[in-house]
Order: sequence, then structure tokens, then C-alpha cells
Amino acid sequence: AAVPPRTMAASHIFRIMFVNQGKVYEIYARKVGHGDLFGFIEVEDVVFGERSSVVLDPSEERIKSEIEGVKRTFLPMHSVLRIDEVKQSLRIIDQCLNQMPDGPVMAKLPRLLRPRPGRAYAAVESPRGQYANYAISDGTDQPFRLRIHDPSFIHLQSVGLLMPGHLIADTMAVMASLDPIMGGVDK
Repeated sequence: AAVPPRTMAASHIFRIMFVNQGKVYEIYARKVGHGDLFGFIEVEDVVFGERSSVVLDPSEERIKSEIEGVKRTFLPMHSVLRIDEVKQSLRIIDQCLNQMPDGPVMAKLPRLLRPRPGRAYAAVESPRGQYANYAISDGTDQPFRLRIHDPSFIHLQSVGLLMPGHLIADTMAVMASLDPIMGGVDK
């Protein structure tokens, strides 16, 4: 089964540099991945200069005419020199730094934050799983109830299921395979 090409947001594209008949070419694409053909890189949604700020070398009109209209193409891995992610965020950071007004950069916040009375839930998805917080506040600086859900705590509960048939010396290897963050376990 082929691995689907990696898809990024509209502001993220890939720059692929490859060699063909002794010349180095550079193309930009939105999707890059391993294709059905062994030893080849699958490239989809090639981006050209007219409709975007990313410009293919204008002297290489031959590549544009060959690739235009093609939905996907395959490049041999041995000819690929480099694949880079081109991020729009670098341009945004430069803009922010250049347009940032002079003055203090730290916000002046009160020492204690008093949340509004009521319930609040927030969650963040991470490679280890979902990290979530649930709080009930009565309007004071101390929450009435606070629950923290850390994925590492849930993963460590499976150690008991994974250990039967192993030696005690294998415990650390089994736990390391779960990749826990121990700081989140004691919450």
C-alpha cells in the first residue's frame, strides 16, 4: 500500500531540487510522498509562478510545459538532491518584527488571575494523545474543581497489561516504548 502524499496547509509548500541529464532543476509542489513505484518520490500539485508568489526559474519553461496539466509525477529518489518545506510563517515573523512598535513587550498582569464563575474545558492534541483541562470556578482565585487529563498517565496504566511474560529488567524498556512524560503523571 502506498503512503499518501503529505499534505500541508495552503501556505506550506515543498521545494524539490533534482538532477536531470546533468542539470539541476527546482520545482515547488503542495504534496510530496512515497508513491506506488519503489524508489520514486510522488509529487502532486506543482505550483508555478503566475498564480502564486513562488516562482519556478523562468529560464526553465520546458519543465513547465512538460508538467503543466499533469496531476502527479514521479521522480527517481537517486536524482532528488533536496526536499525543503517552504513556510509562509517566516515572512510573517519578519513582518511582525519590522512593524513592531518600540516600548515594553511584557504585559502587566495581576499576580493572581480570577476566572469568571462557571465551567471551562480546554484540550490540545499532541503526538502522545489529548491533553485536557476541566475547571469549575466559583469566581475566586482557587478553582472549585480541577481535572487534568494527561495522556502519559493513561499510557502508563497499560504497563500492567504489557508486562506479563517479561522479566523485571524489561520494565524500563516497556515503559520507554510508551514515551511517557513523567511530569504529567503525578498531576
